[in-house]
Amino acid sequence: MPMYNNQTWGHIYGPIFIYMAECPEYDCGKVDTKALIWFKVYEAGLINGTWRTGYWAMKGLTIGGTLDYTIPKDMKLGRYLVRHELIAIHTQWRQIYPECADRGHWRW
Repeated sequence: MPMYNNQTWGHIYGPIFIYMAECPEYDCGKVDTKALIWFKVYEAGLINGTWRTGYWAMKGLTIGGTLDYTIPKDMKLGRYLVRHELIAIHTQWRQIYPECADRGHWRW
């Protein structure tokens, strides 16, 4: 099970997805994110139980804050963008929270 710590998140029902995409020519600063090829490196949904009474991946954020996941070991050297998607499903309409990150010193 993922580990979380020290921050809060107000939604407890919903999955978490994490994607990565390689930046062309080691430049993530001006890349068109719609043109990248994204691949999934993590997903978690209903951990156990039922829809209303179960433990969802996003619940961990309400009791902690950070999510640990493993970057694939077979990735080639380069610079990558990371996109986290949290999808809250506790209302009639799903609420999607996407976020991208680029850290210049991340190299594989």
